[in-house]
Amino acid sequence: MCADGPVDAKTGEPLIDPATGERYEGANDDLASDIHNYLVKLRSNKSNGGETISRFGVLGLLSMSTPIYCYDHPALKERCNTAFTDGISVFVDADFMRKLVNQEEDSDGKEFGVLWLMLHELMHKLSLHITRMRNMDPVIANIAQDLVINGKLIKGFPELKPVALLRDIGQGVNEQSAEKYYNMSEEVVAEMLILKKRQDEAKKKQQSGQGEGDGQGSSQTSGQKQQSGSGSKGQGTKGGGAGDVDDIDLSGDGEYGDRHHMTPEELISILEEEGLMDTVGEALGYPPSSDVEKLGKIKEKAVFDTVDAVQTAMA
Repeated sequence: MCADGPVDAKTGEPLIDPATGERYEGANDDLASDIHNYLVKLRSNKSNGGETISRFGVLGLLSMSTPIYCYDHPALKERCNTAFTDGISVFVDADFMRKLVNQEEDSDGKEFGVLWLMLHELMHKLSLHITRMRNMDPVIANIAQDLVINGKLIKGFPELKPVALLRDIGQGVNEQSAEKYYNMSEEVVAEMLILKKRQDEAKKKQQSGQGEGDGQGSSQTSGQKQQSGSGSKGQGTKGGGAGDVDDIDLSGDGEYGDRHHMTPEELISILEEEGLMDTVGEALGYPPSSDVEKLGKIKEKAVFDTVDAVQTAMA
């Protein structure tokens, strides 16, 4: 999905952006080769007590049946400029991947970026996040899922230190957050975030109203805010109150978004809108949106593959 811009699968000619009449831009480099090398590591084995087992456990096994692609099409980058999964495949943004590779090289192999990212997306697939929590705000649901996933990765693979970019933009990519969230359910964390959002909105509304007063109220509010902040942040509550997530940013601001998955139907819709079903869609093996039966079978197989990976890991 990324080789000097999208090309026609049959002719090899570059596809034309209908908005500009020009070919899509994209770097012509060795990303496909890089993806292959990372997959070899991801799917590798190790010796344990005389037996050979998957180096990354169930995630390594799941990667065996999970195609992983690189993309740079504008329509996909607009939706997600890091990486995402549709529950069938995993997709990595080309520009984001290049930054991760550069930071890996700068660390002399002591830190990990692309491999960590692949494991993260596989966790979304393993945990069926594409269909779970669909009744919640998608941004909050994804942040909650990321907090749990990143906690599990930090606790489960302490030897994989993430590169600076992942630590900077990832939700809860640190030891303190990992200890807090790794053993919680995504739904519980999401409820905590929803409560935090409501409290933040109520506080802003209160401050806005008092700010229009005689100034005395504003001063009192400021003092109350300072006292509340110093007492609650980082302490948490046994009941899972909003104080547990005071350090989580729900603004959605920043260069990188907080949504790392979409349904296969949403992905196919984008491909159809961009006229890419005859090329990218065919390469992925995805049917048109009208073929509900075939897509259902593909999704069903993805779930069976996930269950099979779990059973194999347990065995």
